[in-house]
Amino acid sequence: MATNLWTADRRLYLNADGKAVEADDPTRQSLLVAQGGTIPLADAEKYGLVTIVPAQIANIAPAPEEKAKAAPTNKAKAAPENK
Repeated sequence: MATNLWTADRRLYLNADGKAVEADDPTRQSLLVAQGGTIPLADAEKYGLVTIVPAQIANIAPAPEEKAKAAPTNKAKAAPENK
């Protein structure tokens, strides 16, 4: 199942410049994501943790709010008239 979340395989931090750094980096300042934690795929790309190519975008499931917007209208048939 495709998802729009990225799961971290290690603890990652942000430094003063807002860049993602490893846990042993002395410039780390705040935790970005814990091991096994998730962040939006767009954020993972912004921090340089992944690279998304256009072919991969087609395989990503839409966010729940986008999915709700694209829901088809109710196509229920009217009740049949009595014979």
